[in-house]
Order: sequence, then structure tokens, then C-alpha cells
Amino acid sequence: MLSVQAAIDSGEREEPGQVVAVHGSVVDIRFPQGRLPALAEVVRIAWAQPRPALAEVQAHLDARTVRAVALESVSGLARGTPAETTGAPLAVPVGKAVLGRLMNALGEPADRGPAFGAEVPRRP
Repeated sequence: MLSVQAAIDSGEREEPGQVVAVHGSVVDIRFPQGRLPALAEVVRIAWAQPRPALAEVQAHLDARTVRAVALESVSGLARGTPAETTGAPLAVPVGKAVLGRLMNALGEPADRGPAFGAEVPRRP
């Protein structure tokens, strides 16, 4: 199973979708005819911030549109912003390395502790 970052870095790009509606942390994204992202797949939204926003697909609204929940703040996100599928679900660190640690929804340390290394297993 690919991690989200591996899918993003793989260079495999499909024609991007576009954000068509934003309701708080709920984002509707329309894709061109073709493969719609799967439920629980992460979509990368390339907006004018230091890093892309990630959203997890929760529902297929029609043959071209998905409803996704943003995994971080999307305040200021505009309609028409491009979005790409990653082909993978969100995978977060698991196991003994995370015991007693505080993480955000993306599995990143939120306790000012060291980052989780590549040796730490990740699961959807």
C-alpha cells in the first residue's frame, strides 16, 4: 500500500479536479470524466499556502463529484482551486513509538517531540 506522500511524489498525475464548494471543513471537488477517487482516499488540494491541504473523500455525490473532509484548516480556500487524487488512504504512525505522543489528524507530532522516522510503521 502506498503512503500518501509516496503517491504524491511518484509523479503519476491525472488531470486535476477543481474545488466547487467549501462549507467549513467540508469540500466538494469535481473531477473530469475518468476515475473518481475512492472512499477514504486522500485528495491533495494545491492552494496558495506553504503546503497543500489534504482532504479525505467521504461520499460520491455524482459521477464526477466527491465530498471530502479537510484534515486541517482550509480557511480562505476558494472555488476553482485544483485538487489531485493521491491513490492512497491517509496512513498514520502506529505502534510503541506513538504511545504517550500527541499527533494531529495527519499523524504529525503535535507535542514538539521528534518527528516519526521512516522505521515507524504506518497504517490507514
